[in-house]
Amino acid sequence: LPLWERLVTGYLTTDLTYVMFTNRYPSPEGNDAQRLAQQAYLAGNVFVSWTAWVGCSVAGVVLANFIPTHWGLGFAGILALLGILCSLASSRLRVVSAAVAGVAAVAAFALPFKLNVLVAIAAAVALCLILQEARLARREVS
Repeated sequence: LPLWERLVTGYLTTDLTYVMFTNRYPSPEGNDAQRLAQQAYLAGNVFVSWTAWVGCSVAGVVLANFIPTHWGLGFAGILALLGILCSLASSRLRVVSAAVAGVAAVAAFALPFKLNVLVAIAAAVALCLILQEARLARREVS
């Protein structure tokens, strides 16, 4: 590729887009049409990744003005964990476990040393194990 294309590609490529590209195209062999398809695949991935990254960064900068400064940096951590939670809640069991963990954490909030987090984890894991065993027992019966 010409120097300017390599520089732009190097700037836009992230870890994930590189891994996806090398998994799909492990070797650079092929004719011109295949190489063009490889470039198009990489360009599509890096465009989506870069746009999402920059767009969310700009949204964060803009929306940060609406968050009171006395909430502190801990609020940003909570927002990050909330985003992870929403992406991982992909089944009913996971949604139930998140809800149970939330309720247990709030119910045990008065415990010292932030032990409410440990109680929340234990409650969610215990409930999920019970529900999973019940599900397996129902499958064995039927």
